[in-house]
Amino acid sequence: MMMTMSEARSSALVRACVAGVFLALFGGAACFLQARQDVPTAVVEIRRTSYGIPHIRAADEKGLGYGIGYAYARDNICLLAEELVTVNGERSKFWGQNAMAATEIDNLESDFFFRWLNNDKEIDAMARAQTKAVRDLLSGYAAGYNRYLIDAGAEGLPSGCRDKRWVRPISDIDLLKNMRRLLVQNGLGRFLKALVAASPPAGADTGGKRKGELSREPVSLTAQRDVLEDIPGSNALAIGKALSRNRRGLLLANPHYPWSGPLRFYQMHLTIPGKLDVMGASLPGLPIVNIGFTRNLAWTHTVDASSHFVAYRLQLDPADATRYLVDGEYESMQKISVVVDVLGETGSLEQRSHDFYQSRFGPVLGVSDQLGWKNGQAFAIHDANAGNGRALQQWYAMNRATSLEEFQSDVTQMLGIPWVNTIAVDAEGTALFMNVSAIPNISAAKLIACNPQNLGTTLRVKFPMLDGTSVACEWDRTPREAHEGLFPGESLPILRREDFVQNSNDSAWLANPDQPLTGFSPIVSREKIELGGRTRYTLEWLRRRREESTRNGNGLDVEDLRTLVMRDDVYLASLVMDDLLKLCADEKVGRSENREALVLATSCEKLSAWNRTADLDANMGYVYFEGFMERAREIRNAWRASFDPSRPVDTPYGLNIGDPEVAAQLRAALISSEREATRAGFRPDAKWGEIQVASKGDRAIPIHGGSSAMGVYNVVRSTPSGNGRREVVYGSSYIQIVSFDQRGPRVESLLTFSESLNPESPHFADQTELFSKKEWVHLPFSEREIEADPSFERPTLRY
Repeated sequence: MMMTMSEARSSALVRACVAGVFLALFGGAACFLQARQDVPTAVVEIRRTSYGIPHIRAADEKGLGYGIGYAYARDNICLLAEELVTVNGERSKFWGQNAMAATEIDNLESDFFFRWLNNDKEIDAMARAQTKAVRDLLSGYAAGYNRYLIDAGAEGLPSGCRDKRWVRPISDIDLLKNMRRLLVQNGLGRFLKALVAASPPAGADTGGKRKGELSREPVSLTAQRDVLEDIPGSNALAIGKALSRNRRGLLLANPHYPWSGPLRFYQMHLTIPGKLDVMGASLPGLPIVNIGFTRNLAWTHTVDASSHFVAYRLQLDPADATRYLVDGEYESMQKISVVVDVLGETGSLEQRSHDFYQSRFGPVLGVSDQLGWKNGQAFAIHDANAGNGRALQQWYAMNRATSLEEFQSDVTQMLGIPWVNTIAVDAEGTALFMNVSAIPNISAAKLIACNPQNLGTTLRVKFPMLDGTSVACEWDRTPREAHEGLFPGESLPILRREDFVQNSNDSAWLANPDQPLTGFSPIVSREKIELGGRTRYTLEWLRRRREESTRNGNGLDVEDLRTLVMRDDVYLASLVMDDLLKLCADEKVGRSENREALVLATSCEKLSAWNRTADLDANMGYVYFEGFMERAREIRNAWRASFDPSRPVDTPYGLNIGDPEVAAQLRAALISSEREATRAGFRPDAKWGEIQVASKGDRAIPIHGGSSAMGVYNVVRSTPSGNGRREVVYGSSYIQIVSFDQRGPRVESLLTFSESLNPESPHFADQTELFSKKEWVHLPFSEREIEADPSFERPTLRY
C-alpha cells in the first residue's frame, strides 16, 4: 500500500503512540493531535435504538469506519484492546509468559505464533491487497476507536481495562493483524501449539540455540485431533416463495459462536446514503457486516465441512533434518526467528526467541506420535487462507449487493470467504446455497495418487495428507482460476431453489434432498455419509411442514422459524428413548439391592419423566441422557439400525438392546453418566435452567439449549463452573429471522450475550434476559422505524 510522505509521518506517529503506555494518550499532545487529524470532514452520526444497537451513518467509508470504531469501543473496548495485544504478540509483555491466552495455550506460545503469523512481509502484502474503500474503512475505524479513548479518558473506561498499560491507540495495521487471525482461525490457528512446538531432531544443523530460546514438547496427535474437532457451528435455513406463507423470501440465521473473545458478534446498522444500507452483526475489529440483511437480501453463514488446509509429508535428508526431498533434489527449509518481550518476576522486560521452519508446502508441525519430526520425516501444513487478502473486500461487496445475482457473482468471483458456507434469500423468494470459499484445488484423483499411505505410512488423521516429495502433489492450477491453487468459485457446490436450502455444518450434499449436490472432490464435499442430528432434525421438520402446507395451503412464516430455533428438542432422544426406557424396564433393573442397580434406577426414573428437551424446565434426565449418549456412541454395534446411505435422513436409529453384550455396555454407560453428574454436584431434583447459566455480574441467568452432538438445534455449550452449575461458553449467538413485505425487510433478532461487555452498561445483559425468556427484538431498519423506536437516541457522535 503506497503512502504519501504525510501519510507515512501520520502512520509513524500512530505507531509511536501505540508503542507507549496508555497514559501517553492523555499526556502526549502528538497522540491527541493524531486522533483529531483523522476526524472525517463530513458528518458522521451514531444513533441508538432499543438494546443499544447503533445505527451509523456517514458520507463515505472513512467516516463510516470512524463511527463503527467509536461505537464498538464504547461498548466493548476492553475486549478489542486485549485482542489487539494478542495479535501483536505482546501478551507476555503485559501479563507474563505463563498466564493463559486461551484454553491450554499460554501467553508465550500465543506470542510466538502471532509474531510469526503477522510478520511485516505478510501484513504489508495484506495491506497492499486492500481496495481504497476498505483502507478507508480500516483507517476510519482506528481513528474512531482512538477518539473514544480521548473522550472517555483514563478513568472513563470500564473497570476491566481502566488504567491498563495495554489499552492504547491503534492503527489500521492492528486491524489487519486481527483480520489475519480470523482468516486462519480454522486452519493454522488450530495448529498453534503444534507449530510452536516444531523443533528439528537433535543433531540437525539449525545454527545453534540462541540465548533465551525455549524448547517446547511436541503436541500429542490425540490432543491435536481434539482441537480440530472442536470448531464453531451454525444453523441456516432459507425459505423460498414456494414454501413461505407470503410467497416471499424468509431466512433463519443461527450461528453458534463463542460468547466472549475474538468471535463475539456485535450488532450494527451501516449506511452511506445512495451507496450502502446494511444491518446485522460483525466480528470484533471488522468494519463490515458479516451476517445481515439489506432492503432486498438476507444472508448468513455456517462453518462448512470443506478442508481449507492440507498437510504434506516431507521426506528428510538423512544428513540434515532441515532439508527435504522434492523431485529428486533436497531443498532447505527457511528458518524464521521471532523475538518477544516477557515481563519478568522483577517487573523488567526480558526477551525470548523462537524459530519456525517453513517449507514450500508451509510451516512444519511439532506433533508427536505419527506426525513427529523424526525418523526421516516431517509434516507441514498449507492453509488456503494464509494468503487470503480478499475477505474484507468480499464482505463489503456482499453488503452493497442489490440483487441475488450480484451477490452470488461477488462471492464466486472474489473467493474471499474463508471457511464458511453462505446461505441467502432475496425478497422475491429465491433461496441460495453456496459452499464457495477458499478451498485447495485438489481433485479426488490427486488425493488418492498423492496419499502418503501409498508410501507405506499408516496415518490416522481426519484432514487431507499429501506426499511432499513431488511437485505434482501441489495444488492444481486451472485457466479459469482467479486465485492460484484454489477451486474456481463457479465449480463449487451452488444451489438455487424456490422451496428451501439449509445447512447445519454437514457437507453440501443434502442442502436440499430433492436436488443432491454430488460429484465434488472429497476436500470440498462428501456424499453418502452420516448426517448430523441438527441436519436430520431440520429435514424432518421441513418434511412435516411441507406435508401440512400441502393439506392446508399455509406456508411457513416467522413464527414457524421462531419455534424451530427455540423448541430445544433433543433430536437423538426421538431416535433412542423408547429403547432406552425398555432397557430401564428390564426385569433385572431395580430387583437387586446392589449399588449399581440403585444408580440405574435413579437414572431411569428421571429419564422416564424427562420431557426430551434441553429447555429450562427439563429435569436431570437431559443431563443423564447427554452423558449416556456420549458413551453409547462409542459402543460397537450400539445402533439397532445402522446408517443407510439410501435413507440418510432416517438412519441410524434405535438402540441394539437385543444384544446382551451391547445391552450390558449401555447400562454401564447410563450408570457412568449418573455418577459423573453426581461428582459434578448436580442435585437429582435440579432443572436444566438451574444448572446451565450465563453469569452477568451477580446474576446467574438461566439459559436453555443443549449439545449439538445430541441433535439440539439451539446449540448452547456450557462447562462446569462449580456449585452444581455449568457456565455458557458458546452457542446460539446472533439469531436473525428475516422476512420481506412490500415495505422491505421485517426482522426479529437476538444477540444472546447482549451488545456490551461493560458491566456498567444497560446493555450488558438485556438481550441475554430476553433469550432466557424466548423473547425477541424487532430491528428497526427504515428511517421511519428508527426514529419511532421507543429507545431512540439522537446522535451521540456528530462531526
